Amino acid sequence: ATFKCTGVGSHITGHHVNCVAAGVLIYTSNGLIPIEKIRPSMRLLTKTGHHREVLAIQARAPSRPLVAVRLWGQAEAFQCTEDHLVLCYVEGALVWHPAGDLRPGDRVALPIPSGRTRAVSRTNARINAILNHAITWRLLGYWLAEGAASPANQIRLTFGPHETGFAEEAAAIARKVLDCPVHVSPTSTSLVVSFSDADFKIITAKFGTHAYNKHLPPLALATKRHFRAELVRGYFLGDGCPRANQGWSACTVSRSLAAGMQLQRASLEIPSVISVAARRSTKIVAGRLS
Repeated sequence: ATFKCTGVGSHITGHHVNCVAAGVLIYTSNGLIPIEKIRPSMRLLTKTGHHREVLAIQARAPSRPLVAVRLWGQAEAFQCTEDHLVLCYVEGALVWHPAGDLRPGDRVALPIPSGRTRAVSRTNARINAILNHAITWRLLGYWLAEGAASPANQIRLTFGPHETGFAEEAAAIARKVLDCPVHVSPTSTSLVVSFSDADFKIITAKFGTHAYNKHLPPLALATKRHFRAELVRGYFLGDGCPRANQGWSACTVSRSLAAGMQLQRASLEIPSVISVAARRSTKIVAGRLS
């Protein structure tokens, strides 16, 4: 069976006969989710860059042949029926084309998230104040790269033993923005920055709780441009490395985080490629196998 969303937004949009194949990853407000796991009330990223609620879904056998569209910069092929409409960029305009009519060299659109219209929290003014500092977003970038789940309200960032400058910067940001005690503790294999702040823990929970489910929520994808730039900077300083071609690369176990960073970089006019790499080795980080 294949699956499709029949209603996204404020009403059921019509009777479409085209389909997306099971297994295709869909941008949602909680990261990438296979289309067969999409449910009503989930919010999907639309062509306008806004996240809209799914009202209904439909599953059926495909009535037309499936095609696999491989896109530059994406790790997986996009599988759909040949009549499924794909938004393309043609001579300065966005035009819908059937997937079966696409040819090598055609340009397929990537949505640029937008639509932040209110404060992040309606009840917690301190959270909004914390997120109104550009350096907070760099700290969140460091957390996406180096943060791990921890008990209660504790935040832990684990840097390499040689990353003293990054660890000290993260600690300085936490002290300045959160006004809380921060500890930098060296171990034989790492440098751990730790502090406790209930509001910051609420913020980081919106980005996922473990390495495998980290993602960029709408509040990060659609925030101010210089905040987005600081988030990308912090993440790539923490998890990235420069390449010979003057670009940067970063490794993550979260496909959703990779996709979010690609959208974030696209919003900053920085192209990027997602590729799947085989695990080459196992090592110990902060006393755990990684």
